Amino acid sequence: MYRRIGVSKERLHYVDMSQKYPFVLSSFALDEDCSCSMLEHLVALGQLLVNAHPWKEKIISISAIDPKNASPICDIIGYHVVTIDMYKGECFELIGVYNSPYR
Repeated sequence: MYRRIGVSKERLHYVDMSQKYPFVLSSFALDEDCSCSMLEHLVALGQLLVNAHPWKEKIISISAIDPKNASPICDIIGYHVVTIDMYKGECFELIGVYNSPYR
């Protein structure tokens, strides 16, 4: 399980992703009383990106949570940065090759 915590829209958000196919990405937010976290969205990346690239062989990690909008989640898949719209359950941005010697 890969996890990322961040603040968006003045609320604490928690995102986790399974490391096996279908790579389920789950988004949680702290409720208004700050007493518990509630599941907001669940997206299966393996189903979403099935025709885009052979993702099954790649390591997927969560890159960032947007501080102004909790919907887009940036993920790193192999050498690509992918932005997932958690509300719509779709990929709306795929950025070319992410190349780092530390990867």
